Amino acid sequence: MPNRFNVERALADDVEKARLNYEQARSLLNGLVADIPSHLPHPDGSLQIKNAGRELESARDAYTKALREFSAFTVNGEIPERLKKA
Repeated sequence: MPNRFNVERALADDVEKARLNYEQARSLLNGLVADIPSHLPHPDGSLQIKNAGRELESARDAYTKALREFSAFTVNGEIPERLKKA
């Protein structure tokens, strides 16, 4: 059985990393959109925005997962399987 402190620290680290990735992806997308003065991107810009949107969605999903795991552990003591093996 993993040490409670180590599990909490690992989950808190996961939340912080996911938050930083989410904020970075959000900033990238906002920057791309802001760089288009007419709000009508050229073809390459559209692809960049689409890819940045996918990255943001993926980062948001990872952040949500990390928050759920942290909450499940702090509220119910549920340890994710990947940390049970560690």
